[in-house]
Amino acid sequence: MSDFTNPNLMEEYRKIADRLKKRMFRKIPYDQISEQYVNFGFHLLRNGQTHYTALSMLAAANCEKQNKTPLNAAFFYIYSGRIFTEQACKEKTIEYFTMEEFVIEAIEAFREAIEIYDSKQMFTMCSSLCYELANTLKQLEKFSESSHYYTKCYFYCVKKGKYEEIQNSDSSTINNSDNNLQNNQLFNLSLNRETSHSMELDALSKAIECLLEIKDFEMAILRIKIFITILEERIDTLQQLLKNQEENLNNNTNLNNNNTINNTIHHISTINNSFIYQWMNAQFTLLFVLLLQKKKEEASEVLQNILLGNESGWIAKEFGFIYENVIPIIQALHDSCLQDNINEMDQLISQELQSCVNEQQFMILQLLKQAYENPLFIDILENKEK
Repeated sequence: MSDFTNPNLMEEYRKIADRLKKRMFRKIPYDQISEQYVNFGFHLLRNGQTHYTALSMLAAANCEKQNKTPLNAAFFYIYSGRIFTEQACKEKTIEYFTMEEFVIEAIEAFREAIEIYDSKQMFTMCSSLCYELANTLKQLEKFSESSHYYTKCYFYCVKKGKYEEIQNSDSSTINNSDNNLQNNQLFNLSLNRETSHSMELDALSKAIECLLEIKDFEMAILRIKIFITILEERIDTLQQLLKNQEENLNNNTNLNNNNTINNTIHHISTINNSFIYQWMNAQFTLLFVLLLQKKKEEASEVLQNILLGNESGWIAKEFGFIYENVIPIIQALHDSCLQDNINEMDQLISQELQSCVNEQQFMILQLLKQAYENPLFIDILENKEK
């Protein structure tokens, strides 16, 4: 492998850098220098100097930024950022560069690109980059930073979905540096969404996972409540769509049209069941977090929300057995936690699993078992034993 300390390589880099020095009556040719950095970076890449390639591309990005060609700059920031994340994931020191240093450089490079796309109102690119960076940070167990970028991904998905509303609102509120104001504004926007993006829910779900890993329960509770609200909105919308399709089916006498309607109903039902499953999982998690925080009144409210979910009809229709098999366990768990007595819960769940009669029952009860084995619940056990 070629070494960057090679005198020829060092000399070439110095020649490029020297062109950035300001001289009397001479405009710095940032576009030409950027091209030189890029060509030099590819030369380093061919010689196996991947990490130095990233530094060269980063220099090219800074030149493009000075040249007022921001989209070119964003491209090279992303290019260098991806190399930095790749090197960070190798989990070893490379010629005096540590994993931590690669992570810092990667975050900074992605942040620059995201700011550029944000200024151009290219929110799809912003959300994709936040999601990509968050996934890498989660893989590296940088849960605090990962949660931050998953949350930013969610925010950008909302901004994209409600762009016209944001444009018509008070710009000073949207651009306010106060995180709480931004959280409230975007939360309100999410309540009125008519369309959905899978990345939005996935990013919010992963943000919650990361917050639970670092035991930031207050922020986790806020995110879970937003997550549940979005799911309830979408379930209600899908239920209305199903109702409309079923009415069309009853009023239609054309066989070909009926087949199409049946396929549509099946497709909507599949998505609907997926959302209901996520809703139950989120409610269980929220219940555990609140019990862990000893917020008994709020935990009782969550339990009532689960019961009310059945009264609305959309849970009972798709998962009717849950209120015979799972809800009694949830109620027993809630009551036992409030009474500091949960030693028999594991045995109760295991007995219910053994008596499953279909795949759906097993799926839901397995979900409950996983929730019971969640580190959060272990914390509850430990707290009760102290």
